[in-house]
Amino acid sequence: MIATAAEKLSRPERKRLAALEKTVKGGARAALEAGRALAEIRDSRLYRADYPSFEAYCQERWELTSRRVNHLIMYAVLEDGLRTAVPDLPPPANEAQARPLGSLPPEHRAAAWQEAHTVANGKPTAADVAAVAARTLAALAEQEEDDLDDM
Repeated sequence: MIATAAEKLSRPERKRLAALEKTVKGGARAALEAGRALAEIRDSRLYRADYPSFEAYCQERWELTSRRVNHLIMYAVLEDGLRTAVPDLPPPANEAQARPLGSLPPEHRAAAWQEAHTVANGKPTAADVAAVAARTLAALAEQEEDDLDDM
């Protein structure tokens, strides 16, 4: 998009936008790192000295619900998996983009991510990814139904 005279930012506004965007990018990166850290704490049971369960640890130590923790961990798992499976594509830019892929079987996530990139001309939104994930799930369900009919 080309900015009109009314849309152009002043030099201080451009500087402020850059600073704010750096913060947003850092927040997305922080969510990813938090997910990785929480997964390791859970998998290694590093909470066990002070908490009876991982859920209690997350709730009491970080005031995070199980749902939020699961989202953060899934984001990290998905991002790491996609970096390996489709190294030529950038991974999801944020948790919202990654979340719909978590509903898919692991072996279908990379293809869905590639399709989301294709249909969105390289800039998929969370809605684009959700639509591709929904279509993939529907196709898998239909295939499963056909397989049952063939028996």
